[in-house]
Amino acid sequence: MGCADRERARRDAPAPERVRQAPGKLAAVAKYDALHDHLDDAADGPVEMTFAEIERVVGPLPRSARTHRPWWGNERSIGRHVQARAWLDAGREVASVDLNAARVRFTARSLGSDRR
Repeated sequence: MGCADRERARRDAPAPERVRQAPGKLAAVAKYDALHDHLDDAADGPVEMTFAEIERVVGPLPRSARTHRPWWGNERSIGRHVQARAWLDAGREVASVDLNAARVRFTARSLGSDRR
């Protein structure tokens, strides 16, 4: 891809993702709102999902979700791990992730486990 092609692709790219602000919550990237809703609506108990199932809910996951375990960290740091806000705000945390099997397990968030 040449320089002109990269410039055209950047210019034609969709607008950045919307950011919403809910009372009492940190801003969350709208892309992961559907994952929040899915986990919030799920029955009590663990929720296991394949990466493909998550992508059907939120759209394509970034490459780092498939290659870097820290992407699935239970951290709300401002500007980092915006995806974690989806499961943390739904009262869940990632209990395990298997990058080889492309599968993640969410469980009820334990008290005191919310890292900032």
